[in-house]
Parts: sequence; C-alpha cells; structure tokens
Amino acid sequence: NAIAIGLNAGNLNQATGSVAIGAGAGQTSQLGNAVAVGIRAGQTNQATGGIAIGQDAGTSNQLGGAVAVGVLAGQSGQGGGAVAVGSTAGRTSQASGAVAVGDGAGNVGQKQNAVAIGFQAGLTNQDQDAIAIGDSAGSTNQGQDAIALGDAAGASNQLTNAIAIGANAGRTNQS
Repeated sequence: NAIAIGLNAGNLNQATGSVAIGAGAGQTSQLGNAVAVGIRAGQTNQATGGIAIGQDAGTSNQLGGAVAVGVLAGQSGQGGGAVAVGSTAGRTSQASGAVAVGDGAGNVGQKQNAVAIGFQAGLTNQDQDAIAIGDSAGSTNQGQDAIALGDAAGASNQLTNAIAIGANAGRTNQS
C-alpha cells in the first residue's frame, strides 16, 4: 500500500510501498518504496527507493536509490545512488554515485562518483572521481581525479589529477 498525505500528494501513478507527505510531494509517477516528505519533495518522476526530505528536495527526475535531504537538495536530475545532504546540495545534475554534504556542496554539475564535503565544496562543475573536503574546496571547475583538502584548497580551476592539501593550497589554476 502507498501513503499520500497533503494537497496533490501521490496524485498520479503512486506505486506500492511509496510514501508522499506534503503538498505536491510524490505528485506524479512516484515509484515503489520511494519516500518524499516536504512541499514538492519527489514531485515528478521519483524512482524506486529514492528518498527526498525537505522542501523541493528531489523535485524532478530523482533516480533509484538517490537520497536528497535539505531544502532544494538533489532538486533536478539526481543520479542513481547519489547522496545530497544540505540546503542546495547536489541541486542540479548530480550524477550517479556522487556525494555532496554541506550547504551548496556539489550544487551544479557534480559528476559521477565525485565527493564534496563542506560549505560550497565542489560547488560548480566538479568532475568525475574528484574529491573536495573543506569549505569552498574545489568549488569551481575541479578536474577529474583531483583532490582538494582544506578550506578553499583547489578552489578555482584545479586541473585533472592535481592534489592540494591545506587551507588555500592550490587555490587558483592548479595544474
């Protein structure tokens, strides 16, 4: 059995075992065992096992096993098995297996298996398998397999395979 509580919650094609709580939560095509809690959480095309908690979390096209917790977390196009925790974490186009923890972490274009932990870590265009840990670490255009550890480490244009450890290490254009 499915559960829907709130205006338009679970309105169309809500599958067995899914839960939608809040206005517009799980509104259209919420698949089995998906959970959407909050206004417009998991609103459209929430896949099997997806979890969206918070206003506008996982709003559209959240794939299977993805987790979005926080206002606007994983809002649009969150990939399978991706994790976004924090306000606007993994907000747009977070790829499968990516992890974003912290407000604004992995906000836009976080690629497959990338990891961003900290306020605005991996904020924009964090490439595949990159790691950014620390406030604003790898925040803009972090390259594939790059590693940035520390506040503002590798903050802007850190290239593929570059490593920056320490506050402000490799902050701009590290190759």
